[in-house]
Parts: sequence; structure tokens; C-alpha cells
Amino acid sequence: MIPEIQPITKTDIPVLVELINLSYRTDNENAWTTESHLFNEGGKRIDEQELESVLSDSRNHIFKYETNETILGTVSLTEKTDSIYLGTLAVSPVSQGLGIGKKLLNAAKEFAQEKRKSKISLTVISSRKELIAWYERYGYQMTGVTTPFPAKEHTLSTPVEDLFFEEMALYV
Repeated sequence: MIPEIQPITKTDIPVLVELINLSYRTDNENAWTTESHLFNEGGKRIDEQELESVLSDSRNHIFKYETNETILGTVSLTEKTDSIYLGTLAVSPVSQGLGIGKKLLNAAKEFAQEKRKSKISLTVISSRKELIAWYERYGYQMTGVTTPFPAKEHTLSTPVEDLFFEEMALYV
């Protein structure tokens, strides 16, 4: 594993919640990963309770990219029967473009190989063409599987339009 990438601890949760929300729900022009235009104003991507719940499931593994005692990125990996599900990849808006996302993807690949899983899957909101293209540059391919966004289960923010997920996969 890349030295700057380590499993999170419970004490990291408040920092990660802030980082994830800044990455996905900010209007910061540097955050090309923002989804703020797709959700109601003031909505959040995650809160501490949800992150603690994710962390309490032994199938979930959350890693942080940390340098100089500052967390700049995170990724959540979930062990499935025959694959790894990659979720909540986030990099601080002020640190995007520095290769941190690529390092987190490489760590996910290493993790999948350690767990003897041949596939990493993820979902991307279908209208996020720039994000789909970014994953494609790192070898992820569209699977053709789409699913509706679970708006009723997502209580922290409300979509302003009907959203769909596109599944992507990388075979390792």
C-alpha cells in the first residue's frame, strides 16, 4: 500500500465528513467533482452518523490519503462476494489535480488483489460525463448497467432532477 494511504480511525470521521462534503457539495470552482448543481442547496453528501455506520460494517474498508498530518483524500471499498465496490472517492478541492485520486485508485486495485477479487465496480451519476471519462482513463469500463438514484433513501440532500447511476468496472 502507498505509505500516505492508511485505514481511517474513528477520530478521522469529522475530518472525512468535511472533506467529502467539500468535494461533492461545494460551489468551489476548483472542485470539478462537485455535484452541487444536481442537489438542493445546502444538501450534504454524508454526515458523521452515516460514515460511522459504514465503518461499523466489517465488509467496508475506508482509507485516507494523508500527508503532513493533513487528510487530503479518501476512498471507501466494500468487499462483495466476487468483487470490490469502490465508493466515495473524494479529494480535497484544493488538492485536486495532484495525482491523489490516481493513488487512491491504485490502492483500491492493490486491495482487490490482496483480497483475491478480480473486479472493482463503482457507480457514477450518468450526467457526470467528465467523471466517467476520468475513470475511463484509469481503465474502468461502462458495464451497461444503470440503476435509479435512491432519492427516498438519500435523506441528506434532494436531487433537483431524476438521476441514474451508470455502473463501471475494472478487471484486475
